[in-house]
Amino acid sequence: MVLLQLGVNHGGVAVVAAAGVRLSAVDVGLQPTTFEYVAARVTSSSSPQSVVVVVVYRPGSSTVTATFFSELTDLLDRLSTYRCEGVLNKSDLKNS
Repeated sequence: MVLLQLGVNHGGVAVVAAAGVRLSAVDVGLQPTTFEYVAARVTSSSSPQSVVVVVVYRPGSSTVTATFFSELTDLLDRLSTYRCEGVLNKSDLKNS
């Protein structure tokens, strides 16, 4: 299963899982301008526990600004309200 969020520049980020792993999209309600992200709840078929996985991509060609940190903080604050066994944040924050 694949959850994909297409970016403005025709790029994007994705969460991909093997058979036996269920993905469901998590709508965080945020549309940042300085990075792309996709959030998914991951549940194994062998366990009722889940984890929220967030993939964040900030283009290395973009300057790191206060707006980036503000939007990232907003994303993490919103994710902290989700009920799950944990939140995993895998980020590609080059040059930050």
